[in-house]
Amino acid sequence: MMLNQLCGINGIVIDSTGVISEVPNLNINLGNDLIVLGGLIGAATGPFLGKLLSIKTIFVIGEVGMAICLVLSALFQGLKLPYALMVFVMLFMFVYQSTLGTYFLVYAAIVGNESITTIAVFMTWFFILIISLITPPLIINLGVIATFGFFAVCALIGAGYFSFFMKRTEGLSKEECKVLYAPAEYRKAAISDLNESYAGDPLLLVKSNHQSLNPI
Repeated sequence: MMLNQLCGINGIVIDSTGVISEVPNLNINLGNDLIVLGGLIGAATGPFLGKLLSIKTIFVIGEVGMAICLVLSALFQGLKLPYALMVFVMLFMFVYQSTLGTYFLVYAAIVGNESITTIAVFMTWFFILIISLITPPLIINLGVIATFGFFAVCALIGAGYFSFFMKRTEGLSKEECKVLYAPAEYRKAAISDLNESYAGDPLLLVKSNHQSLNPI
């Protein structure tokens, strides 16, 4: 949940008015609409990515893509190229919404039960609050360029974390996904019990495999 927010998504949203105000002759309302449009197109693109890539790959690509957008946004801010800055802020929104913004809670639901999903939603909003509190002081004390750089580093850390620690679910049954992050001994016992159930009724195996999501 923390990595989902430390990519800078709500930091960008908080500073969006400041970014738009740098663009000559661009109405603030229109600028906000363009940023929202970037997210909307990303939301429409996300389901197509899910048909081509695993969620783990989507997360890693998303974090790296956002880091690149943030670095370029910082660069164009420093070079005083407001139109280029605006384009990459829109692109950042597109990348976020087509990757983590679409699939973060989806993955939480696949590998957890209803309680885990509820906790994930709560923690997401908790970290939204934290980011909303720390972003203005960061911008005031460090400036926009350094703040974008900070979030870019966090996004790259997120990419590394997902690469090494996030578990894939492709090829697993729905039940196996639910114990994917359980302690090893518990997971082995649960899978053993599951296999015994399948041995008693092979149709359960067919049904479970049919319910599993691929590739994820």
